[in-house]
Amino acid sequence: MNKPNLTVLAIDDDIEDLNFLKRSLEVLDRWNVEFLGYSDVEEGLEHLRISPDIDLVFLDYYIGDRIALDILMQLRAEGNRWPVIVLTSDGDERLALRTMRLGAVDYIEKDELSSKILGNSLDFIMLKFAEEQEQQLEGLSLISKKLSRVLKKAARLATSDTTIQKCKSLKMTTKITKVG
Repeated sequence: MNKPNLTVLAIDDDIEDLNFLKRSLEVLDRWNVEFLGYSDVEEGLEHLRISPDIDLVFLDYYIGDRIALDILMQLRAEGNRWPVIVLTSDGDERLALRTMRLGAVDYIEKDELSSKILGNSLDFIMLKFAEEQEQQLEGLSLISKKLSRVLKKAARLATSDTTIQKCKSLKMTTKITKVG
């Protein structure tokens, strides 16, 4: 059985934490994990901006003089929707809630970090992602059906001897703009 690929980008200014995260992810037998670790925030963010193939992002809560909340807001403002897991040395429920409200999919304390915790988090994220994809497909299907009906009406009108009166009876209107 082929395991799915999972490209993970992590930003943490502590090299030991990056290495621990990498080892913890590599132990998971459900995915082929490609791990990209950055200890420099700007280098990690630049890689995110130029590489659409990232599946998951890990952010340390405190990264140099920045915090994950600011980076999350920046990523979302740029239109980026990668699932983000925030890692922290300081567990705080209010901070966890705030982080999740800003778009993080999980918040894990580093002293609780293990392959099992990561596996459970990734299972949840993949399930949530699959459900979101299904909802998007259902939405696209509905839009496609509506568009199909509109196109069929337009095709009938285009092939018939349509008068303005007929168009008005179909509640079609045309705005005429005076030029000059």
